Amino acid sequence: MRNTHTNNRRWSALGAFALIGALGLAGCAAGGQANPEDQEESWEPTRDVTMSVPFAAGGGNDTFARTMADAFEDLRPGLTIVVENREGASGAIGTSEVFQQAGNPHRLLISGSNIVTVPLEREVPYNVFDFTPVGQPAAQEAMAVTRTGSFDNLQDVIDEAEERTLTVGVGGTADLGAIASNLLAQNSDAQFEFVIFTSGPEMTRAALTGDVDFAISAPENSIEFVKDGSIHALAMFSPERLSGELADVPTAVEQGFDVVVEGVRGLWAAPDLSDAEAAYWTDLFQEWTETPEFAEYMEATNAVEQIRIGADFTELLETFSATAEEALSGTGS
Repeated sequence: MRNTHTNNRRWSALGAFALIGALGLAGCAAGGQANPEDQEESWEPTRDVTMSVPFAAGGGNDTFARTMADAFEDLRPGLTIVVENREGASGAIGTSEVFQQAGNPHRLLISGSNIVTVPLEREVPYNVFDFTPVGQPAAQEAMAVTRTGSFDNLQDVIDEAEERTLTVGVGGTADLGAIASNLLAQNSDAQFEFVIFTSGPEMTRAALTGDVDFAISAPENSIEFVKDGSIHALAMFSPERLSGELADVPTAVEQGFDVVVEGVRGLWAAPDLSDAEAAYWTDLFQEWTETPEFAEYMEATNAVEQIRIGADFTELLETFSATAEEALSGTGS
């Protein structure tokens, strides 16, 4: 895997592919006509593949991308994947660039829930269903954290936010943190001001230092600080508690708030790929999920395995899209 953090875009013309073959004499004699789908051979990359991460290096999406890129290269000797960080506009800049590469099977995209939510709050040239869905390895949960000693639980946060506006660290005005905050506000008189960060670690540091009153992001961004006691986990916005090291963190539902937010973080390919091109990436993703390295990644990130590939991934996207649209309605987005 080669890495690049420049703003240079890599443009290259797609190579032309021709299917070479001959019809059998028996087929000709019978006057049979070949099915175009049967003629489509398997596809594989013919040059370096660019995997775009529309967020800064160091966060959960970036780690996901680099872990997957390394694994894909190991599974396909000769394959080279260039991971490119193109952050900005809550992921819209890098995502738009991949959207413009329609029909190019050498362009991949890693994204979180922003790929669904950003088009709901602003005008962008794409929506999540334009892209070719590949897969998601794990459930995407959101956890509220604060500097130890600030608040004991979610009710304390709401009580304070009804007295004064609290700052909440989020990854964008329509990410999981923003959705959870909006749902909390819709069911109370709480007032929140979003402070947007381009990476999970940066957001966690702000919560640790008290630069924001609390933050909501993926558990992986703050689990080490929760373990050492410097950050206090207020709530999980999941249907039930997580297992493992975060098993003691109560859900929002347990604390009397009917707020459940499960987002997405997955792999997409550029729009308008052929069946063979899409199958290459979904098959490779499936292979990765069956390796010991995948299990190690799940454990290291405290992830809840929820493998969704192809059509199953699309179904998840449809569900989350409906939830996000409801949560963001009436917020001025």
